[in-house]
Amino acid sequence: MIEMTEQPKGTSLPARIGWLWLPIFLLGALVLYGPALGRVDFLNFDDNLFFGRGGALTRASWWGLLDPTATIANAYLPVAHGSLYLDWLLAGDVAWLPRLHSALLHGFAAFLLARLVGRLGAPHAVVLGSVGLFLAHPALVESAAWVSGRKDLLAGVFVFACLSAWIDYLRQPSRARLAWIGLLALLALYSKSTAMVLPALAMLLTPAVEGRARGAWRAAAVVLLAITVGAVGHHAVLAQAEGTLIGATDAGLATRLTQVPGALLHYVAKAVCPLGLNVLYPEIATLEAFRARAALATVVMVVSAGVALALAASPHRQRRLTGLAALAALAASLPFNTALPASSIAAADRYLYLLVPFAALALLNALGRGAAPVAGVAIAACAVLTWQRVPDFDDSASLWRASLREDPHNAVACLNLAITPELQRNPQEVQRLVEAAALHARYPQHQLRAQTWLADLAWRAERRQAAVQHAERALQAARALPAGAANDVARIRSSLRGAVMAQAAGDSAAAARLAQDALTLAPEHSAVLAFRAAQSLAAAVGPDGRLRADASDSRREALALLDRAEAADSTACDPRLVRAQWLAASGDHLPALKAYDDALALDPLRAEAHVGKVDLLLAQQMLAAAEAAARSALRAGVDDAALLSKLGFALAAQSKFDDAKSFYESYLALRPTDTDVRRLLAALLATQTRQALYQLTAEQLEPRALRVRELDPRNADADVILAMARRQQRRLTEALVLLEGATEKLPADPDVPRLLAETHRDLGYQTLLAGKERDRAVDHFVKFVASAAADMDTAAVRTLLGEECTRLEDQGVKAFEAEQLATAERLFRRCLALDAERAWTQYQLGLVLLKQGAQASEALELLRRAEVGLRAAGHDASRAVLYQIHALKRLGQPDDARALARGFVAVSANAETAAFDRIRALVE
Repeated sequence: MIEMTEQPKGTSLPARIGWLWLPIFLLGALVLYGPALGRVDFLNFDDNLFFGRGGALTRASWWGLLDPTATIANAYLPVAHGSLYLDWLLAGDVAWLPRLHSALLHGFAAFLLARLVGRLGAPHAVVLGSVGLFLAHPALVESAAWVSGRKDLLAGVFVFACLSAWIDYLRQPSRARLAWIGLLALLALYSKSTAMVLPALAMLLTPAVEGRARGAWRAAAVVLLAITVGAVGHHAVLAQAEGTLIGATDAGLATRLTQVPGALLHYVAKAVCPLGLNVLYPEIATLEAFRARAALATVVMVVSAGVALALAASPHRQRRLTGLAALAALAASLPFNTALPASSIAAADRYLYLLVPFAALALLNALGRGAAPVAGVAIAACAVLTWQRVPDFDDSASLWRASLREDPHNAVACLNLAITPELQRNPQEVQRLVEAAALHARYPQHQLRAQTWLADLAWRAERRQAAVQHAERALQAARALPAGAANDVARIRSSLRGAVMAQAAGDSAAAARLAQDALTLAPEHSAVLAFRAAQSLAAAVGPDGRLRADASDSRREALALLDRAEAADSTACDPRLVRAQWLAASGDHLPALKAYDDALALDPLRAEAHVGKVDLLLAQQMLAAAEAAARSALRAGVDDAALLSKLGFALAAQSKFDDAKSFYESYLALRPTDTDVRRLLAALLATQTRQALYQLTAEQLEPRALRVRELDPRNADADVILAMARRQQRRLTEALVLLEGATEKLPADPDVPRLLAETHRDLGYQTLLAGKERDRAVDHFVKFVASAAADMDTAAVRTLLGEECTRLEDQGVKAFEAEQLATAERLFRRCLALDAERAWTQYQLGLVLLKQGAQASEALELLRRAEVGLRAAGHDASRAVLYQIHALKRLGQPDDARALARGFVAVSANAETAAFDRIRALVE
């Protein structure tokens, strides 16, 4: 509860916050951070260093956390890390509990701040206003909603508690309180090293403490300073060993000092006006902005510090508290001034965790009686901004999108967004983000990361030359890294990675150029020796991937190199992997399998070793073993597209089509442009669908056909499947076009001719029923009869064609009688197109042609065929013979005409027809 003490008339009442207020502050924190508490996602922004696969907490212990020589995430912070470890023990890799813990800690820090400000004698409106601003300030969302911001929260808790203990000690010194100060300071400094400002804050707040014992501060200052110096020294030693004790830039101290005013102005401005906040400011650009405003910032900060000093020296208690709080706010930003050796981070909103409360105290205390309304409006505005910002910390993608909204040129944000699970499902967006990172990266380590990634993406997309070019740029970035063992390793890896890509791309000159860094820096490094052995393997194998007969010397030299590599580093995977590749190329399959297993024992996630082993098993037709090896690799967490492809092949070869399809699809999600696998998947889908072609519905067939066509436009099975779908949809014309194309592409396929014939038949019926284009319907019936298989029933169609021929004949005879010879010819020809062996129609057409007088030769041939047909059917053929005689005469062959007449009369002596009589008269 708030306890009031009597004050002189006309002054505000100081406040003391009782423990009954704690639930109110905790509830306030829950209200503000409620939207984040249900999230189960950690962020790929340091959270992954603690939680999840490979996180430090999964292999931590309480004793390990206390080990003063051990670090997590390059720092020794046993208090913060112990707090996170407790969360992990209770909830595992689920983020809701750490998020709830952080929100409650923020509320607890606000409560301790309220007690601290109350101890300083501030009026209750100033106490509640400054604490409300601290609780709701949007810049502090970064500490309270981000699990890895736990160190800021704990540092704030223990700093506020330590300062309260300092004030209590100044008023009533005792050894117990002195020890309590020391313990709280130690906890603060091992929550986050930036609690190093504790001595400065304590000394600045001392003049504001009423009723302090004379000289009491000296003993407390010695204890606080000794503990701070010792802890900071410990942090510095560990940072030096971790390689993180570096300047904010590579520039000298003089250059870095010019950044200090701009940095201080930045933090003060963000505390007062928290707009445009960014979880990760672009380092170089931010530092350049600091330097650019150095003059203005210097003036502003000097004036502000002067005013604060004047107020701090005032005999008036309220003014003095205002000045001291303002100086404390400036002091709270000192660890982040970008000049002292520290992290390379230029600025971060979470650095305001200790600055905001003292800045709020100074501003509100300066307003006097106007503090309450101003605080109310400011708290409401901050709460709205906080509610808007909390969802940015829901998941990694939201976080980095929010960062890029503030600055689209932030290379690190681009890279971090690209690796989020959400973006991994969108390869095009990943490519765009990584390209943007490469374009905007201004630190060599970021350029190295982006170019290495682009090389991998290009390689997966089969753009080999582009991959080599990106690898060369990555090596240039690695060369620009500061000297050091860790960076030398990065340079060696980049050199070898690029060399391997260039060698595989067939660019031996680029391979030699890229490998030179590794060969120069560490000629006896196991990875370098293994690379040399791999190079000789590339030169020793033939087009079939087998070792050439003349490569025995190369094999012996390569194995000697690998022996040296294994001796240089018995834990290195590369020598075993290359040995396995040599043995496989030599045909030593069992030793090769053992070498692959040896490599995987050293690096269970080495994708090349898994792929090589599966390849070897597939080559030996050990399909089940290949499947088992590939599945084992995937269960181990190997994320490699080629492995999915190999597994799909093994499954398809065992007729496990559904499993094979799922793995091919997974592979193509990672390598969408791999044409070989696209064809394999298309063939698999087509085969599976063709087996059930007559059982599936159109709704099932069409998407499968379109998917096959998308994967492999040259796959003719897609046309057959889609044609079947169109047949079921009664879109027979489209089906016919598809099947005619498939007939050319699949001449030996038994299904296609049958489907084509059936489609002609069905299209004929469909056209006939439509009541128009009868001739087109008849044409389809003709094609059906001509192409129908022996077991297909054609009787009904043949009957239709016979009826059509009779109809055409009748119309042709009427046209002939009406002297419409052209019409008669067309009708008789149409009839013969339907039934070329119809003898009576042949006779009629021959007669029409003779009467037209222009096609005697064709008429003669038709009449001869008609004679044969009529005789075969047992009908009188005399008229056909008579008109043959006339045709021969017209053709100028009278002798042939007489010979035909004599022969016919000789074999038909008993015929009694007018035509026979006319023929006999010709003979006589």
